[in-house]
Amino acid sequence: MNKTQRANFVKWMSALRSGTYSQGRGQLRIPVLDLDYNITGMTYCCLGVACDVVAPHRWNDATEFGPDRKTFLPSAQFMNEYFGIPLDQMPQSGNPLVVVNDTGGAVPVSTLNDLWGYSFPMIADLLEATYLKPEEEAAAEAPVSTEVRELVFA
Repeated sequence: MNKTQRANFVKWMSALRSGTYSQGRGQLRIPVLDLDYNITGMTYCCLGVACDVVAPHRWNDATEFGPDRKTFLPSAQFMNEYFGIPLDQMPQSGNPLVVVNDTGGAVPVSTLNDLWGYSFPMIADLLEATYLKPEEEAAAEAPVSTEVRELVFA
């Protein structure tokens, strides 16, 4: 996970915990309608929040989130490019696996959101525990330029 992906990931986790997004199930984003069929808001699954946080302009892009804004999953390439989720951790399109217990059992986040009824903050906790390394480890993995190396290690 590079710095930009890490920043996007942290932004996604913050959005899940913010209370700004109403949680929905079954689709990335679902309009909430009043009795006259006027759109009064939106509900999102946890992956829909990810899409909205980094690419809100792409909801109408048929190649990304679908023209009807009801796509079930983002692409694995999208989740990898924007959030650094390894492709081998998304066996079902852009649906990251998270570890849910001490035995290492992994479950797709959409299952936690749609079927198991986990709240956004609970899902954020599991995503962080699975994918977000401590800052020190992430910094150690990042390449250090020669100029910075000379300043720090001189």
